[in-house]
Amino acid sequence: MYTLKVKSHFDSAHHLLNYKGPCKNIHGHRWEIVAIYEYKNNNKNGMCVDFKEIKGDLKYTLKDYDHNDLNTFIKQPTAENIVKEIYKRLKILNENLVGVSIFESPECEIFYQELE
Repeated sequence: MYTLKVKSHFDSAHHLLNYKGPCKNIHGHRWEIVAIYEYKNNNKNGMCVDFKEIKGDLKYTLKDYDHNDLNTFIKQPTAENIVKEIYKRLKILNENLVGVSIFESPECEIFYQELE
């Protein structure tokens, strides 16, 4: 089994609804994203998939989030809801996706996967 990971980031603003802490106010993050794929076999040229392909999928998926107010298209843009949305979009592009991590700061990460 091969596990491949690609990383990217985007910058955006959001605020949390029905929240009493400071995150109720609009604020921004540089979100770091890690997409994780698993392949059982590599192909005839020795690769499971060209990194260029899965990096392109991630870049394409994140373009809508970059320099945007996430509240305009995610009802409650918590890190949990954002990572789940990114996972769903990426899974459509590549069925070998097994999970996505999102870092809202260098110290805070959430990992999302759907169990079968």
